[in-house]
Amino acid sequence: MPTAPLSPALDRLYGAPLEDFVTLRAQLAAELKAAGEAAASKAIAAAPKPTRTAWALNQVSRRQPELPRALLRARDAAFTPTPGDADGLRQAMRAYRDKIADIVRAARDLMAEGGMELNAIQLRRMTETLQAACADEGGARTQLLGGTLVRDTEAEDPLALLAAGATAAPEKAGKKAGPAPAVDRKREQDRRDREERARSLAEARARVTELEGACRDALARMRTAQNEAHRAARELAHAKRELEQADARLAEARKKLVE
Repeated sequence: MPTAPLSPALDRLYGAPLEDFVTLRAQLAAELKAAGEAAASKAIAAAPKPTRTAWALNQVSRRQPELPRALLRARDAAFTPTPGDADGLRQAMRAYRDKIADIVRAARDLMAEGGMELNAIQLRRMTETLQAACADEGGARTQLLGGTLVRDTEAEDPLALLAAGATAAPEKAGKKAGPAPAVDRKREQDRRDREERARSLAEARARVTELEGACRDALARMRTAQNEAHRAARELAHAKRELEQADARLAEARKKLVE
């Protein structure tokens, strides 16, 4: 368990803006050391900086703690279905996924407030981290509730397999059977397909962003060239007028000379 001075320091550290994490970590470690809390200072100095998605989930837990609590209740309900109650299982599965979606939306909004965009890969990582935290009765679940997650965790959504387990014979309902090899292979292939689609989407978005930037640069150059052309045209017209006036004065001077 964290020591008394360590708990509030960790709370400040993981509740701060992500860009301030490193600076604040050093500051808190120095403050604790100066206060004679060497162990707490060392623990703070070693506190890992969270990933961007873990940071966003932490902020949701801190600002809207009812969301992760509702998620854990929904997950527990989905994993303890009434044998033979297929409708109840489907409703529990839907509620579980809805609660995950609620947290992801809240995290996306928080990231947007800080000028950060949630891409497809981060979306998948965030969803899997929530699933893994729900399944972990110890550390990850505690970190989710306390807003101190530090990393993304890969996890498969086991709810896709619950329908079979929930409709099993009553005497087998309490046993936790692993997925059949064929199902396991299909899940692995599905996971790889999702990752490939997410990677392709992220690359496409990056390419679109790059092309949009190139278009903006080209448009700016074109406008600059147009402005310069207009300025040159005005200067040329002015020079022509001056030349005509000079020619007129010269003709007038020659006329007077002849007279």
